[in-house]
Amino acid sequence: MKMGNNGRFYKIIKATALVIGLALVIVIPVVKWHMRQEAAKIIQEEPAENL
Repeated sequence: MKMGNNGRFYKIIKATALVIGLALVIVIPVVKWHMRQEAAKIIQEEPAENL
């Protein structure tokens, strides 16, 4: 099976998907943790009646 430009294109797609996947794996937990930290901070600082 001959693969010219199609093969290179496929490699680029795979590499891009890999980078995006890695970024998501790294970013999502960080964002979740940060949101939880912010929420905890707000809950500690704000009196209940202001929420």
